[in-house]
Amino acid sequence: MKEDFDPVVSPPGRKIVIVRCGASWTLALLLFLGTKNPHIPPSSPSLCGLLVDARSSSIAQYKTCPKYIHQNGYSRCKFSVLRTVVDFLKMRYQEKDTEHYTFEEMTEKAGLLHLNAEVKEWLVKEALPHNLKVEVTEGMYYLFKPPLPITGRHSLLRLLRQKYKKGLGGVMLSDVQECVGPRWKKIMRQVEREVLQVVRKADRKLIIFHKDKSLSLSVSEELVRVWRGLSFSDSNKTDEDIETYLLQEIC
Repeated sequence: MKEDFDPVVSPPGRKIVIVRCGASWTLALLLFLGTKNPHIPPSSPSLCGLLVDARSSSIAQYKTCPKYIHQNGYSRCKFSVLRTVVDFLKMRYQEKDTEHYTFEEMTEKAGLLHLNAEVKEWLVKEALPHNLKVEVTEGMYYLFKPPLPITGRHSLLRLLRQKYKKGLGGVMLSDVQECVGPRWKKIMRQVEREVLQVVRKADRKLIIFHKDKSLSLSVSEELVRVWRGLSFSDSNKTDEDIETYLLQEIC
């Protein structure tokens, strides 16, 4: 079914597009470089909602028309703002920026120029305090909360050694990527000889373990081949039974 929209004049140097937002249509105004403050023509219908800097934010600059807005679509817009804030904090952490931000500083640097009172209240009282990736410190300062306390190669190896000594296993590669960002490939190349990498069968995720070089043994290729080719139907075999079987196969 075709929906009618009030005509909106596109100012010079700007482009107006229609995007789908859930079950509703949202009028999106994308501003190109060169203008910080958006221009809404006087002939436009009454607009309300969120205003975002398209040059520094992942959300396109837009305002939503009340008569076309749907509750589901509005909720998606709110979570888009939350995702932009979290991505900003994560990016600064990955760049080794340890600065804590107030709400105003954070939203400004993230490119969120204007947020209405309802969205601000939702972020401050509900979304950010309960987000697992955001830490709120005393004085209402915000920073990224990484899944692991690592920032590079040395901190990763130190964490793996600590987990190994305590018998806590390893860490997931996806968590390492979350902490160090695009640098993860370089870091993994640097620690390649000092860690063990195992693919978990359940979900095919890569797990990284500390490599204890003191346990390294020289094993003949023939023994490795025979061991991998063994198949025991009886799970109650003892170590002596296995040793006898191997000796018979090798000799």
